[in-house]
Amino acid sequence: MERVMSFLTGAALGAVTMYYFDPDRGRGRRSVCEDQWMARGRRAARNLDKAGRDLANRATGLVHEAGHMIRGETPPEDGHRSSFDLMHQHLAPGTRLLLGTLGGGLFVWGLTEEAPEACVLGTVGAAMMLPAVTGRGAAGVFGSQGPVGQAPRQGRTEPSTVRRTAVGQRRGEAVPVM
Repeated sequence: MERVMSFLTGAALGAVTMYYFDPDRGRGRRSVCEDQWMARGRRAARNLDKAGRDLANRATGLVHEAGHMIRGETPPEDGHRSSFDLMHQHLAPGTRLLLGTLGGGLFVWGLTEEAPEACVLGTVGAAMMLPAVTGRGAAGVFGSQGPVGQAPRQGRTEPSTVRRTAVGQRRGEAVPVM
């Protein structure tokens, strides 16, 4: 079995080498591959910058809320959602970064453990990474419009899921538009 795996690994490496170092079109393939990796790097840097600014703004907001609490005041309800609220339709970039980092750490930790702990840690880590990757909170996953037990916020419209129809030529009945 080890010889078969060695052969298949060598064959795959040879095919990749032949594909990228082809004298006719290899340069173009390498250029396209490099462009795609550069674009991914730029997108990752942009997303990390966005998540960092989001976390910094949230930390500033928490400091201001703590100041209100220390002075005995109640902070005004100004329409901002609470920090790291996982029950909304879409997650903020900072929340996604924290969930992805924590979930990835738990998943990797699970890879180093034995059977029962590994399964639990890996499952919890993967479950925490899922909203980080998709960007959808519990409301987006389970289909509610806002936080559990709360009506949707006013002034915010959700995309309509109603099927559009057109009026038919006979007897005026509705005909689905394809």
